[in-house]
Amino acid sequence: MNQEQPIKVVVKQKGGPGCFKIGLGVGCVAPAAFCVGLIVIAVIVMALVQAGEKSATEQAIKRNNGFGSFEKPIPAQQWALFEEGTVRATKLIRQADQMVEEFNAFNPDPPAGADYVLVWFELQCNVEKCDPDLLDLRLMDSQEKAWGEPWVLVLDPDFDKAAVRGATTAGWQGFQFPVGEPVRTIKIEWGSETLHVEPPAAQIAP
Repeated sequence: MNQEQPIKVVVKQKGGPGCFKIGLGVGCVAPAAFCVGLIVIAVIVMALVQAGEKSATEQAIKRNNGFGSFEKPIPAQQWALFEEGTVRATKLIRQADQMVEEFNAFNPDPPAGADYVLVWFELQCNVEKCDPDLLDLRLMDSQEKAWGEPWVLVLDPDFDKAAVRGATTAGWQGFQFPVGEPVRTIKIEWGSETLHVEPPAAQIAP
């Protein structure tokens, strides 16, 4: 009488232990190599983005007759020429804590050693629609440190109303800036273009 023998099934791990099968004809990749590859790709992408932004900023500075860098900002009260429109700062008010509180009693107090600086911006739109909220606006000190607006700040009028082609929008932007520190430039970033402008002559809030 024949006795049936058990069938043995042997499963072999392709590529050995600790191997990722990623397809596309690549086969198996060790986890460490896989992670290194992702890091390399991320670094390359970041480098390409930074190179594109640098090129766009260089073109913007050429458009502004060589002005627009931190070392050589666009003169005060003049329009900064961007691809999609133009921007300028016409008023700068220091020690504006009381004004900010009058705009809205729930506006946050500035941190110790800082007070509010209000800047009046104007934007002329050259494309179908321009949204000031897409601009990154910063006050720069002499050490090239950037100071921005707090997350929640209600001003009247605020620099946040969109404009259509050929129209102009304007309003206040508020910044928390160190007391007594001079404002070196106003940094305006619009898309991939970054330009610096000289601040208007400072006024003291009434």
